[in-house]
Amino acid sequence: MSEERRMKGRLPASFESYLGAAAFACGVTWFWDYFASFYFPGQMALNLTFLSALVYLEAAFLSAFGLTRRMQAKQIPVGIRVGLGTWMTNMVFRLIIFELDEALWGVAVYFVSFMIGGFLGGLFAKTLHKADASGGEKAQTSPRKA
Repeated sequence: MSEERRMKGRLPASFESYLGAAAFACGVTWFWDYFASFYFPGQMALNLTFLSALVYLEAAFLSAFGLTRRMQAKQIPVGIRVGLGTWMTNMVFRLIIFELDEALWGVAVYFVSFMIGGFLGGLFAKTLHKADASGGEKAQTSPRKA
């Protein structure tokens, strides 16, 4: 019963939901990091950083929107929490794998991209939810034609 209520957005998102959204964003991020290192080896170009930040933003946007699209309220804070959870997971990954100076630059780019992506994902879900709610009210209050 509680799982049905959670899917309808009446209960707050569970830890598993946040973990799933963060895992999705981390998967996209890690795949991009592998792809970029394979096709752009040893390149620290500013263009690659901007392109990577865009991919990270998109990953956080999609995961935050996927979690918040069915919620009735608090879409933006949940989206930001998804971005923060994704950032913490990726921060641990980068600090373990890479050298400190390279890892810190990546952590900064991750933080900005994931937080903006999480915010935009929650905002997009909230905007769509408002549009659906106002469209439904108009359909219910319009008089019937005989």
